[in-house]
Amino acid sequence: MTIKNLLAYPKFRAIDANGKPLAGGLVFTYTAGTPNLKDSYTGPTCSTANANPVVLDSNGEATIYLNGEYKVVLKTSASGTVWTMDNIQGIPVASSIEAAAAPSNIAIMGMYRNLVMKNTATSLTTEMDVDCDEIILQTASAAVIRTASVDLTVDITASGANGLDTGAEANSTWYYIWVVYNSTTSTAAGLLSASSTSPTMPSGYTYMGLVGAVYNDSGGDFDTIYQLDKHVHRDDNAAYALNTGISTTYATVSMADELPPTAKIANLEVTMAATASHTVYGYLKAIATGVGTYDFALYTGVTATAIFEYKDHVNFLLQNSQTAYYRVSTGGNMTIIVRGWEY
Repeated sequence: MTIKNLLAYPKFRAIDANGKPLAGGLVFTYTAGTPNLKDSYTGPTCSTANANPVVLDSNGEATIYLNGEYKVVLKTSASGTVWTMDNIQGIPVASSIEAAAAPSNIAIMGMYRNLVMKNTATSLTTEMDVDCDEIILQTASAAVIRTASVDLTVDITASGANGLDTGAEANSTWYYIWVVYNSTTSTAAGLLSASSTSPTMPSGYTYMGLVGAVYNDSGGDFDTIYQLDKHVHRDDNAAYALNTGISTTYATVSMADELPPTAKIANLEVTMAATASHTVYGYLKAIATGVGTYDFALYTGVTATAIFEYKDHVNFLLQNSQTAYYRVSTGGNMTIIVRGWEY
């Protein structure tokens, strides 16, 4: 099988001797080891040939796919040779490698730059704004594309592109926020879906990328969040995962309403309290068998006439989705508020 390769990922980019984009640069492609011109291509199927030479844009970039081995010569717009490379194949495209042809999860978390996501100012409970400088999206067959200057609003009261992918709005549900792309019309859109892996795509949209999630509460209102890249702040002082828990043996703390199943780290505010004049301890674990322990100790005063508290903030590494385990010593209690999460 001939492997079809991309010259660089996500685009070929060249710079001049001063480190600036080689605007208008010329990329000549030849059969390896010869002076014979050989076509490069506009896409991973290698069905449409580029011009030869390929002229770089104002950013010094171009989309160039290779089919086999090449000699590549890079020149300035004035035809001055910058470099010559022979016997190269570029970077393999995942969709052309049989072992990678059927990924189990098509979401590309983290493949974006300067992502900001937040509730819209005018419709806090039903709309989310999604902005980023650029994002890499892919199809179900793992073909990739980059789109830049993303500025979208997705509305759960709408359907299809920039709305809900399928069905009716459901309360008490995590909705995943996707950026999708129609390569025919060169249009990006947002999409809300109850699926974190396989959204129902609007007609004509084939590229997708998962960027985050928002909870639609029991009243049908979005929680208020602010996301910067993979870091999410939750604006809710009542996001209790545990309220004055007193279990002296390890008990489950469910955070199913406070952070999404896709979260890897929970940002927790943990409060230990006691009403007796003795030392109490609290323990928070990632799994019930005791791995990943956070220990909290509260040393009370000499009287028992007031409630004594100790508060800490913890970046809790989740080993079980949306779940932690806690216990306290006799006379103490623990309260946990979810302040945010990270993907």
